[in-house]
Amino acid sequence: MPSIASGFKRRTWHPDGYFVSTNHQNIPLQILNDVLASPPIYWAKGLPLDMLEETLQQSLCFGLFRNDLNVKETQRLSNAENFQQSDDEENLSLHANTTDEPSSRSVLTEKSFIGFARCITDFTTFSYLKHVWVD
Repeated sequence: MPSIASGFKRRTWHPDGYFVSTNHQNIPLQILNDVLASPPIYWAKGLPLDMLEETLQQSLCFGLFRNDLNVKETQRLSNAENFQQSDDEENLSLHANTTDEPSSRSVLTEKSFIGFARCITDFTTFSYLKHVWVD
């Protein structure tokens, strides 16, 4: 039986014009580290890249990207089971997927990385939201 954590760590959403992923391998480490070390993010600090990568592996991370990909690439990144969730108030729909594909850093360009959030969590009853950034 797959763990609860594994179900959360490979999710993607592609609302209009954006791509959101919980796969930490999609996060461009150097750019994230530069953001964390920048003056506007005064509450955080940059880390050695190997330490940052380990931190992301042990957390639930959300990467936000401008969806500069074509439809075929977006489907490839989130090619597993589809389900739709509607928000009746704003009439929006999100498409959420799970995928076991390896890192897609080569497809998601660094220039399209525009946001990040990290949750420190046990994946069942507790989550602490940390390091939220949107450009």
